Amino acid sequence: MRKTIISGIAVFISILGSLGVERDIQNYSEKKDKETLILNIRDEIEQNHFSLLKHRTYLKEIVDVTDSIMINWKKIKSITVKKFYYDNQYTLRDGMKTILTYLLSYALKILYF
Repeated sequence: MRKTIISGIAVFISILGSLGVERDIQNYSEKKDKETLILNIRDEIEQNHFSLLKHRTYLKEIVDVTDSIMINWKKIKSITVKKFYYDNQYTLRDGMKTILTYLLSYALKILYF
């Protein structure tokens, strides 16, 4: 009888011990998952920040060009625009693009957290 009680207590303690170990392993795994998630969110926020800075620069350039056009509207002539374009292009291109209708080429990004 005494042996059965001791065996029962030993089984009970071993079950509690295994549940405790399983809980600790699960908590450790959840902690690692949260750390990974936090790192991913931080990296995504950083990438979004730099992307927004780049787009802000593009928009500022558009505002500067638009302001310059508005200020010099009465003096602008198509020959002057063509000459300016050919004198200031970075690489020679086969076709002439109109400066005033040039659109920024960028891929729309979905910014998310």
